[in-house]
Amino acid sequence: MIYLFCVVIVVSSAFVGRAITQKYVQRDEFFKELINFLHRLKNDISFRKIKLNELIDGYISKSKNKYSCIIAELFKNCNMDGRNLRFLKNDEKMIINNFVSSLGSSSAEIEVSNIDNFIENIKSISLACEVERKKNGILYYKLSIAVGIVVCVLII
Repeated sequence: MIYLFCVVIVVSSAFVGRAITQKYVQRDEFFKELINFLHRLKNDISFRKIKLNELIDGYISKSKNKYSCIIAELFKNCNMDGRNLRFLKNDEKMIINNFVSSLGSSSAEIEVSNIDNFIENIKSISLACEVERKKNGILYYKLSIAVGIVVCVLII
């Protein structure tokens, strides 16, 4: 009976570690999808010269990523309520919110330049997220399993 209890502890600690790791994966995937959206936004503004709402509707219909609706809602509503973006840090939310709120206030050439600058900024954040995911995500997963094993050893 005690061994079954130990197995339950180790498995549940592995799930806790997986949940912590998932935060890092979500941030990484979100920023990669945001970069894809920004490239598409830049191309559509440069060549097609269509309005932002039409652009976003086309993006939603063509993209199958789970973050595409979140990104589209963010760019349509121009506010970041944080309900769907709990995995982002506050400074990341502020950077994105500042960009979204300034979008559409200039000519097309200036907007393309602003988007290019923002893409570079987001690429550096995305690279940091990827490094953090590889380093900390695996670390927390292994650490949580180790804690579960230690608790089992102490119980036995």
